[in-house]
Amino acid sequence: MPNKKELKANKHTSFIRSQHDEDHPYTNISDELLRDTSISTQAMGVLVRILSYPDNYKPIPSHLAKAVGVCLKTFYKILKELIKAGYVFYEQDHVDGKFGKGRYIFSETKCFKEVATDSTIVKTQDFQR
Repeated sequence: MPNKKELKANKHTSFIRSQHDEDHPYTNISDELLRDTSISTQAMGVLVRILSYPDNYKPIPSHLAKAVGVCLKTFYKILKELIKAGYVFYEQDHVDGKFGKGRYIFSETKCFKEVATDSTIVKTQDFQR
């Protein structure tokens, strides 16, 4: 932590950055997401928190709600906001006409779009699986 004398000596910066190396891991997040005014600050914080996990992390809403300090109902409201904005995609398996397991896919860009077809929302994605 810099002392006051060091802060006064460096008048050309308004930021103190942490180390970014192997011993001090960090997450790269796009400026587009960080500056997106179409989503709430709460939704952005939740998304950034989720994106900080490794790619093989299996997001479980109840665990994530607890980790970010909101009730499950509020967490689902945030997920709905992120889905509508295009940052999250939800897919659910159907087995023998019944709902199966579902999963959320998170992105730091708005790569998921909603297209209304009849009374059903069909989600398409701009990337290849």
